[in-house]
Amino acid sequence: MQRANVRQCGCVDPFLPSEDSSNLCDIQNQTLVCCLDEVMKSLSKDDPPCPCPLPCESTRYEMTISTALWPARSFYKVFMKTEDVPTPNPCENATRKKEKGDSSDQEESWSSSEGLPMPRRPMTSHRAKSTNCTDRCIDEEEQEYLTKKSRIAKLKVFYQTLEKSFYKQEPMFQESELFSQLGGQMGLWLGISLVALFECIENISHILHYCIKRSGLKKKRVQNYCLQPKRSVRV
Repeated sequence: MQRANVRQCGCVDPFLPSEDSSNLCDIQNQTLVCCLDEVMKSLSKDDPPCPCPLPCESTRYEMTISTALWPARSFYKVFMKTEDVPTPNPCENATRKKEKGDSSDQEESWSSSEGLPMPRRPMTSHRAKSTNCTDRCIDEEEQEYLTKKSRIAKLKVFYQTLEKSFYKQEPMFQESELFSQLGGQMGLWLGISLVALFECIENISHILHYCIKRSGLKKKRVQNYCLQPKRSVRV
C-alpha cells in the first residue's frame, strides 16, 4: 500500500507503518488526503498486487462514544468546592441578614402593655428586600452554573471490558482424517470398500486359477495324442 501511495501520490501515509518515514504526506493538504483515499479504495476493491498473508497478531479496539451534559446539578456544588477557589457567596450573606432581621423583628414585635404582650406590625419592607436579594442571588447562581456548564467539558477514556479474543488457525483435516475422508468418499460414491476389494481379489484369483488349469489340460491332451502308436494298414 505504501508503494502504491509513493507511486501515485509521491509520499507515504503517516498513519501506516513504513520503512521510509522521511517522505510523509501532509494531512493538511486536501489533495494528498484525497489521493491517499483513492489508493486505499482501489486496493480495497481489487485484489492486492502481492499475496499478503494474514497477520500473526493484530490489535483492534472497538470504540463506543457516549455523551452527556456535565456537570450535573447534583455534582455542581462538589465541583465548585474541589476545583474552583472558594469565593464569598452573596446569597449566604443575604440569608444571614434575612435570619437576623427576622429575629430582630420577632424581638421588637412584642411589647409589654399592662403586663400583656402586644404584637406589633411586622417590617414587611425589610422582608421584601431580603426576598428580592435572595431571588437575585439564585438567578446569579443559576447563570453561573449555566456558564460553567457551557464552557467546561470532561473527557473520560476507559476500557469497556478487559477480555481478549484469540483466534487460532488450524488445518481442517489432519493426515489421518484426510485418509478417512477419502476412504469414506470412495466408499460412498464408487462403492469401493474393504470387503469389495477382497472380493475382487478373490474373483481375480479364481479366474487366474481357471486359466492356468485350462492351459494345463490342453498341454496334456496334446502330449497324449503324440504318444499314441501308429497303426499299420496292410493292403
